Amino acid sequence: MPAADIQSLLDFEAEIETAIKAACTAASVTAAIHREDTDNATPFVTVEFVQGASLGHLHKHSDGIFYNDKFEGEVLLTIVTERDTNNATHATYRKKLREIMQQWQKATTGINARLTYLRLLDCKSAGNTPQVSADDNTDISAMRYTTPFEIRSDAWPA
Repeated sequence: MPAADIQSLLDFEAEIETAIKAACTAASVTAAIHREDTDNATPFVTVEFVQGASLGHLHKHSDGIFYNDKFEGEVLLTIVTERDTNNATHATYRKKLREIMQQWQKATTGINARLTYLRLLDCKSAGNTPQVSADDNTDISAMRYTTPFEIRSDAWPA
């Protein structure tokens, strides 16, 4: 489905974060997009997407302009659980998130199935950084994934 305008195609963060959040919700993982102004009760995971460098592929649009249409990307999923009340959920969330990210290509429920204008080209784990916050007694795992992506060829507006 073509986008209404070029700017709609270029909101990479919102589209990818929303798709991952929806996949988390479907898997019974409480998720929030990192910049949402919410006070989340544990357990929860925050979803953040960061666009990286262009991969050098160009799309010539009908307006005569060449647009970069393939990019590097990184997803950061941060799990937060409270040590005293829901620590056991930490491992459950890690397993579920790994499954979601491994199944990014799944036809009906994967991340790509939830994207309108974009498509992930790959999804590779880039590591997990566990930590403990003694101040608020929480366990935190920051899970990173490299996610090169592209603007779908059928998403360009006329």
